[in-house]
Amino acid sequence: VAVICLIALYLGFSQYLSQFISVQLIVVALVTILVIVTITFIACYLPLRKYIKQPIIHCLRGVE
Repeated sequence: VAVICLIALYLGFSQYLSQFISVQLIVVALVTILVIVTITFIACYLPLRKYIKQPIIHCLRGVE
């Protein structure tokens, strides 16, 4: 929803924003998003890795 709103705002105000938006800014934004997604994945996956590898029945019973 946020991306759609940003695109709509950009299309509505493109003549005002064109002087601020460049290819370099888009690259920086994509790199930032990639770093955030990577950190989020690592923070969510690594602590749960031992539970993900086990069958679900063991996790539900609390057997290790």
